[in-house]
Amino acid sequence: MTVTYNQRGYVGSSMSVRALEAYARGEMPLSKWNRTAMIAELSHILDGGIDAGLLEHTDLTTEDLTGLPRKDVMAAFIAMPKNILLGAWLTCTSWHHTSKYANETLFYYPDIERLHSVVNYAIGQGMDVREYLMDDAERWAACHYIDWHANTDHKED
Repeated sequence: MTVTYNQRGYVGSSMSVRALEAYARGEMPLSKWNRTAMIAELSHILDGGIDAGLLEHTDLTTEDLTGLPRKDVMAAFIAMPKNILLGAWLTCTSWHHTSKYANETLFYYPDIERLHSVVNYAIGQGMDVREYLMDDAERWAACHYIDWHANTDHKED
Protein backbone atom coordinates (compact mmCIF):
# COMPACT_ATOMS: atom_id res chain seq x y z
CA MET A 1 0.00 0.00 0.00
CA THR A 2 1.26 3.47 -0.86
CA VAL A 3 -0.04 6.49 0.97
CA THR A 4 -1.01 9.51 -1.07
CA TYR A 5 -0.48 13.04 0.20
CA ASN A 6 -3.09 14.02 2.84
CA GLN A 7 -4.84 10.66 2.59
CA ARG A 8 -7.48 10.31 5.31
CA GLY A 9 -5.83 9.34 8.61
CA TYR A 10 -2.43 10.65 7.52
CA VAL A 11 -0.51 13.85 8.10
CA GLY A 12 1.05 14.62 4.72
CA SER A 13 2.32 11.34 3.33
CA SER A 14 4.70 10.19 6.02
CA MET A 15 2.87 9.66 9.30
CA SER A 16 -0.52 8.57 10.57
CA VAL A 17 -2.56 10.92 12.74
CA ARG A 18 -2.19 8.47 15.64
CA ALA A 19 1.59 8.45 15.25
CA LEU A 20 1.53 12.23 15.52
CA GLU A 21 -0.59 11.93 18.68
CA ALA A 22 1.92 9.44 20.12
CA TYR A 23 4.74 11.94 19.53
CA ALA A 24 2.66 14.57 21.36
CA ARG A 25 2.41 12.21 24.38
CA GLY A 26 6.19 11.73 24.41
CA GLU A 27 6.31 8.33 22.70
CA MET A 28 8.87 7.90 19.91
CA PRO A 29 10.43 5.19 17.73
CA LEU A 30 13.57 3.69 19.27
CA SER A 31 15.73 5.43 16.66
CA LYS A 32 14.61 8.83 17.96
CA TRP A 33 15.51 8.17 21.61
CA ASN A 34 18.89 9.38 22.81
CA ARG A 35 20.39 10.14 26.21
CA THR A 36 19.23 13.78 26.22
CA ALA A 37 15.63 12.90 25.26
CA MET A 38 15.47 10.13 27.87
CA ILE A 39 16.78 12.31 30.72
CA ALA A 40 14.41 15.13 29.72
CA GLU A 41 11.38 12.79 29.60
CA LEU A 42 12.23 11.18 32.95
CA SER A 43 12.53 14.64 34.49
CA HIS A 44 9.18 15.56 32.93
CA ILE A 45 7.59 12.40 34.41
CA LEU A 46 8.95 13.07 37.90
CA ASP A 47 7.68 16.66 37.71
CA GLY A 48 4.14 15.38 37.04
CA GLY A 49 4.03 16.21 33.35
CA ILE A 50 3.17 12.73 32.10
CA ASP A 51 0.24 12.50 29.69
CA ALA A 52 -2.80 10.95 31.37
CA GLY A 53 -3.25 8.63 28.38
CA LEU A 54 0.01 6.87 29.28
CA LEU A 55 -1.35 6.06 32.75
CA GLU A 56 -4.65 4.58 31.50
CA HIS A 57 -3.48 0.97 31.44
CA THR A 58 -1.63 1.13 34.76
CA ASP A 59 -2.61 1.35 38.41
CA LEU A 60 -0.43 4.46 38.77
CA THR A 61 -1.38 8.08 39.24
CA THR A 62 0.64 11.21 38.59
CA GLU A 63 1.09 11.53 42.36
CA ASP A 64 2.67 8.06 42.52
CA LEU A 65 5.39 9.28 40.17
CA THR A 66 5.88 12.78 41.60
CA GLY A 67 6.27 11.20 45.05
CA LEU A 68 9.45 9.38 44.03
CA PRO A 69 12.76 10.82 45.32
CA ARG A 70 13.55 12.97 42.26
CA LYS A 71 17.14 13.87 43.16
CA ASP A 72 18.25 10.25 43.69
CA VAL A 73 16.36 8.91 40.68
CA MET A 74 17.73 11.56 38.32
CA ALA A 75 21.29 11.15 39.66
CA ALA A 76 21.13 7.42 38.89
CA PHE A 77 19.79 7.92 35.38
CA ILE A 78 22.32 10.64 34.56
CA ALA A 79 25.16 8.34 35.68
CA MET A 80 24.00 5.36 33.57
CA PRO A 81 25.69 4.56 30.26
CA LYS A 82 23.42 5.34 27.28
CA ASN A 83 22.96 1.73 26.17
CA ILE A 84 21.84 0.66 29.67
CA LEU A 85 19.70 3.75 30.18
CA LEU A 86 17.77 3.22 26.97
CA GLY A 87 17.81 -0.58 26.95
CA ALA A 88 16.77 -1.13 30.56
CA TRP A 89 14.26 1.68 30.95
CA LEU A 90 12.40 2.02 27.63
CA THR A 91 9.42 -0.17 26.84
CA CYS A 92 7.34 -0.55 23.69
CA THR A 93 4.04 1.25 24.26
CA SER A 94 2.37 1.25 20.83
CA TRP A 95 2.82 0.90 17.09
CA HIS A 96 1.75 3.24 14.32
CA HIS A 97 1.85 3.50 10.55
CA THR A 98 4.64 5.65 9.19
CA SER A 99 6.15 6.42 5.78
CA LYS A 100 4.45 6.51 2.43
CA TYR A 101 4.43 2.69 2.45
CA ALA A 102 2.43 2.53 5.72
CA ASN A 103 5.18 0.71 7.62
CA GLU A 104 4.40 -0.45 11.15
CA THR A 105 6.73 1.41 13.52
CA LEU A 106 7.08 0.58 17.21
CA PHE A 107 6.92 3.52 19.62
CA TYR A 108 8.64 3.52 23.02
CA TYR A 109 8.34 5.37 26.34
CA PRO A 110 10.12 5.10 29.71
CA ASP A 111 8.81 2.12 31.68
CA ILE A 112 6.95 4.01 34.40
CA GLU A 113 5.56 0.90 36.12
CA ARG A 114 9.03 -0.61 36.43
CA LEU A 115 10.46 2.70 37.63
CA HIS A 116 7.79 3.01 40.32
CA SER A 117 8.19 -0.62 41.39
CA VAL A 118 12.00 -0.62 41.55
CA VAL A 119 12.24 2.68 43.44
CA ASN A 120 9.57 1.69 45.96
CA TYR A 121 11.25 -1.68 46.50
CA ALA A 122 14.57 0.05 47.27
CA ILE A 123 12.87 2.48 49.67
CA GLY A 124 10.96 -0.36 51.37
CA GLN A 125 14.17 -2.32 51.87
CA GLY A 126 16.01 0.74 53.24
CA MET A 127 18.45 0.72 50.31
CA ASP A 128 20.09 3.68 48.63
CA VAL A 129 17.78 4.44 45.68
CA ARG A 130 20.52 5.68 43.35
CA GLU A 131 22.73 2.66 44.01
CA TYR A 132 19.84 0.20 43.66
CA LEU A 133 18.71 1.72 40.33
CA MET A 134 22.25 1.36 38.98
CA ASP A 135 22.52 -2.26 40.19
CA ASP A 136 19.10 -3.14 38.78
CA ALA A 137 19.97 -1.68 35.36
CA GLU A 138 23.31 -3.53 35.33
CA ARG A 139 21.56 -6.83 36.19
CA TRP A 140 19.10 -6.19 33.35
CA ALA A 141 21.96 -5.49 30.93
CA ALA A 142 23.88 -8.61 31.99
CA CYS A 143 20.82 -10.85 31.46
CA HIS A 144 19.97 -9.34 28.08
CA TYR A 145 23.56 -9.44 26.86
CA ILE A 146 23.86 -13.11 27.78
CA ASP A 147 20.54 -13.84 26.02
CA TRP A 148 21.66 -11.95 22.88
CA HIS A 149 25.09 -13.56 22.92
CA ALA A 150 23.62 -17.06 23.27
CA ASN A 151 21.23 -16.48 20.35
CA THR A 152 23.76 -15.02 17.92
CA ASP A 153 25.66 -17.13 15.43
CA HIS A 154 29.27 -16.02 15.73
CA LYS A 155 31.42 -17.27 12.89
CA GLU A 156 35.19 -17.30 12.91
CA ASP A 157 36.86 -15.78 9.85
